[in-house]
Amino acid sequence: MTFTATVDALHAYTQQLAQFQGDLGQADILQQAKELQRFFNQTLWPNINQLELSQNQPQWRSAITEMHRHMRLLAVEVNFIQSARQSRTYQQRLGQISHRLEQLQGFTQVLITLCAQ
Repeated sequence: MTFTATVDALHAYTQQLAQFQGDLGQADILQQAKELQRFFNQTLWPNINQLELSQNQPQWRSAITEMHRHMRLLAVEVNFIQSARQSRTYQQRLGQISHRLEQLQGFTQVLITLCAQ
């Protein structure tokens, strides 16, 4: 897999994260999370794992490990929001999901920067 394909996948992932965050609370959160997870598992993750980066390997591994962890945590938070009964709890969960999406965008930017080096 080439750096170009991986960078393209990272940019597409960034766009999906931004769209998810922009639509947060207005659209079906569960469906959006499933689409994001599907893209991550079927497109982004295979591209990332096929790259061989020698000079920035520790930073690269750290960023992809955190991305994978935050994707799992996002799935948990989306499940929790489904069980929120009170408006206040629902809003807190939305805030947590928004924060998680921001963190994922940050890790994505780190990977894009590392690919450009």
